[in-house]
Amino acid sequence: MNARLIQDVSLTLTQQAMVEEILRDRHHEIRQFHELLRSVGAIDLRQYDWKTSLMKESWFRKIDALLDRPQHEAFVILVQRGFLNEGLDFVVEPGMTVID
Repeated sequence: MNARLIQDVSLTLTQQAMVEEILRDRHHEIRQFHELLRSVGAIDLRQYDWKTSLMKESWFRKIDALLDRPQHEAFVILVQRGFLNEGLDFVVEPGMTVID
């Protein structure tokens, strides 16, 4: 994920380090959210969509704040292609309740 962003957006070395930190935090945030769902034993699909939308918006803003205009435009294209969706998929485990 990081390599794709570095290549497609042409990040500087300074930007790369900051983006790597954001992506590490992103990974940790997703993992915590998934662990919470497992511990609760239920997933409300509307709440899941709402929460993941908030998380994606936060990651977008953090990364976008580091970019110049041409980089921003390249980043928007990546996001429109689902870049920030990677890793968000949650597999419902046996015994979990799904609220639709």
